[in-house]
Amino acid sequence: MKESTRSRRGARAPKDSPHETARRGSLEQRARYVSARRNAATSPAHERRRNLGRELGKNASLRVSQKLGFARAEPESLPGAEAVIESALGLIGRIGHEALFQRVKKPMAKGFLPESELDLGSAYMRLALSDEVVAIVSDYLGMIPILTYVDVWYSPHVAQPTWSSQLFHLDHADVTQLKLFLHCSDVTAASGPLTVLPASDSRHLAKSVDYRLAETRVTDETVNAAVGPDRTVLDGPRGTGHFVDTSRCFHFGSRVQAGAPPRQLVVFQYLTPYAFEFQKDYRQDAPYRNLADVGAPENVRLLLGTD
Repeated sequence: MKESTRSRRGARAPKDSPHETARRGSLEQRARYVSARRNAATSPAHERRRNLGRELGKNASLRVSQKLGFARAEPESLPGAEAVIESALGLIGRIGHEALFQRVKKPMAKGFLPESELDLGSAYMRLALSDEVVAIVSDYLGMIPILTYVDVWYSPHVAQPTWSSQLFHLDHADVTQLKLFLHCSDVTAASGPLTVLPASDSRHLAKSVDYRLAETRVTDETVNAAVGPDRTVLDGPRGTGHFVDTSRCFHFGSRVQAGAPPRQLVVFQYLTPYAFEFQKDYRQDAPYRNLADVGAPENVRLLLGTD
């Protein structure tokens, strides 16, 4: 049987393993562990990934500041984005609000994008692997990344106290990563936009509260006391994209107000080969590696984790 292209990375390491201890630890513990993994990666394949990434990054149409950790792509600035939006909205429409509402967790519905939509010819993969997007991500990460996640998110209003990813947190997958959040419809303050702190403020907050990834949520009151009330709200009309390092920038989303339209997004995630999500060899765990055939271009094979 052919292995699923949506299969997740390998089974999580035992909690007392060095890998899992670092993954759940402080920012400093995590950084030391990942740095050691990077330094140990001396093969020609790793060097090729870095060199090609730097070359591609020179052509980036948008720069993501290391100090901020996020950047906005205006509507129509990412070729192929509109085809992705049309496909996602069609999928949402076919499933319907009531069925999606029943699937809400953490606190949005996700995981309902069929595998059949994720072959190399699909609108989703054409955008995810496009030179335009990959140049932006490679410029920020300093190498050609590995595409590890593509999905549609649907966030309706849920009448309960703020919880889960509606609270400030950092993502645990790596010490640095980029996600592209593509708006499928207008996202205003009422529709629960992604709200972030700059990477520099986030580091100060993490030190202030002795942040551990094992304890992942921080209240608004704690954030206010540590860095003040200023936030960056990543709203915008249909077609807006936001590149965000969710491992370096504290963030929350999906605080959808009663009566507001649901937030509808397509989300793409890019990690380095040294991410916590890859315990050993990323070529075994990269979820879309089976999409690349032998004749695929080198950059595509690198992006999918085949090479």
